Amino acid sequence: MMKHLKSIFTLFIICAIVSVALAAVNGITAPIILERQNQAAAGALLEVMPDGGTFEAVDLSTYELPASVKEAHKASNGGFVIQVEWAGFNPGNVSMIGVSADGKITGTKTITVKDSGGNGKDSATEIPNMDANGHYVGADATTIDGVDTIGGVTVSTKAYRAAVKDALNAAIILGGGNVDLRDPAEILNANLNAALGTEGVEFDKHFVIEVLEGVDAIYVAKNGAGYVVVIGEEFIGLDADGNVLNGTNEVAANAIATIKATVVTDIDMSAYDFSKRVKSVQVTDAGVYILETEGSGFGKKGDTHSGATGEYLRIRIAIAADGTILDCRTVYLNESSYNGGKYGDVAANEEFYGQFAGKDQSNYENIVISGATFTTDGYHGAIKNAYKAIALINEGGAN
Repeated sequence: MMKHLKSIFTLFIICAIVSVALAAVNGITAPIILERQNQAAAGALLEVMPDGGTFEAVDLSTYELPASVKEAHKASNGGFVIQVEWAGFNPGNVSMIGVSADGKITGTKTITVKDSGGNGKDSATEIPNMDANGHYVGADATTIDGVDTIGGVTVSTKAYRAAVKDALNAAIILGGGNVDLRDPAEILNANLNAALGTEGVEFDKHFVIEVLEGVDAIYVAKNGAGYVVVIGEEFIGLDADGNVLNGTNEVAANAIATIKATVVTDIDMSAYDFSKRVKSVQVTDAGVYILETEGSGFGKKGDTHSGATGEYLRIRIAIAADGTILDCRTVYLNESSYNGGKYGDVAANEEFYGQFAGKDQSNYENIVISGATFTTDGYHGAIKNAYKAIALINEGGAN
């Protein structure tokens, strides 16, 4: 028994000595490691803002900033270096963004890349390359959305661009300016309600099946309260009868009068030898065709890849008598879970399909989704099916 106790006591003494030794070593090395980390951080600060001079950490607790912003340092030249953490395919990507006193990007450096892979490209290589070649340098809060993403790593570079925008907005706020950090959809809904004199009402964007001169968009209140016509940055409210609520605006009044007077007629599809991918066809009294058509995107053509669904994508499209696309919407999309489903899923967003308005047969194929060739081809195919159906009608191709 005493022998066992002696062994336990000896082991305890050894562990205690080792612990004390490790603590002593840590006490010596920890300050050295911390100093090296601080030196590396200071080097990164100067790398993204070479003319920054000296830097002072900013206490962010008193500011309302984008969630991606984790740290900030104010430079003696009046600029800021903002550290952001962002998620592309994976969370945990960390970048440092230099923003000058006049709100322009001075440099970017990604210090941690969790994203990897892509459509023939590697995010872990492409993103540092973007930093090195000054991809964002000179951009400000008004121009950052126009900076290109990189084909093949679109998801990662789009997420990074959004984080850079957060850094620009953070610099404005830290400098004493004001930025509306609400989601764009929230801002839009607030503007629509303000124009109509309502609160909390939801709106549908009018699907354009008429030629409406001078109008950028029309929104319809879901509760039937009226309409909001958008012309440039102006939001004009009209009641359910089409009367302008505040003052007069002939363009807005005429637009609502036009859409209220539009007559839509279903076309008897059995009278034509349409493709099976044409699901419905209508025509207005002004000769605008409204069609629902399908296309073979990744869901069909990607059958050799994991995640192909075997389903067609479907769109709704309005085409004027002169062949101009008035509006286009994605009706159904279930392309795949390939690469997280983040490539083809872009086709479900207005940011993508809204680009087809104003195009015609000569140029609609110029609109593509980087990294989603199959989905792009399917979308183009659905539009092509619409044009073929109209041509068949105009040629009198009845059975």
